[in-house]
Amino acid sequence: MSSEKPTSGASDGARRTGRSGRPRRAARPRANRPGTAPTTAATGLARRSGRGVSGPAKPAGRTLLPRSRLTRQITALGLVLCAVALSLAFPLRSYLQQRQILSAAQETEQTLEQQKTDLVARREALLDPDYVTAEARRRLQYVKPGDTVFVVHAPALDPTDAGSGTAAPPSGPWYGDLWATLSEPS
Repeated sequence: MSSEKPTSGASDGARRTGRSGRPRRAARPRANRPGTAPTTAATGLARRSGRGVSGPAKPAGRTLLPRSRLTRQITALGLVLCAVALSLAFPLRSYLQQRQILSAAQETEQTLEQQKTDLVARREALLDPDYVTAEARRRLQYVKPGDTVFVVHAPALDPTDAGSGTAAPPSGPWYGDLWATLSEPS
């Protein structure tokens, strides 16, 4: 009896011997070895019998994360909230940009409407012959035939008043004053 080698179907109480003749320890089942995946036979058996395959044995030391049900639920809720926030961020940004563009377009439309109203009023005024005549007299010093034209010349400055040094300070840059003297009729 001792010369017989136990077969793979031997009972758990039988000891196996190695090449040296010393008894070997019984090896762990493959599914319980750390770092190995369950074999296809084990998973197929678990599928057929309706039982789940137990994972690797938990280490005796401390765990990195607590494995409570509440922690998993909070983690899942956090992931869902992050996914919702990311899925809403880009459409919300586009929506806000479109609203900003729309408000700018409405302001531009109001400005253009005001300009249009001013230009229509100016066109109506220019179609009036009395207004055109008044503007020609005011701006261009035109007169109708038969009207008397009076030209008033300002008196010349006294040389003593010009050298007194009490000249008024300039109101703006020199080219602005020059333009004002050229554009105003004398």
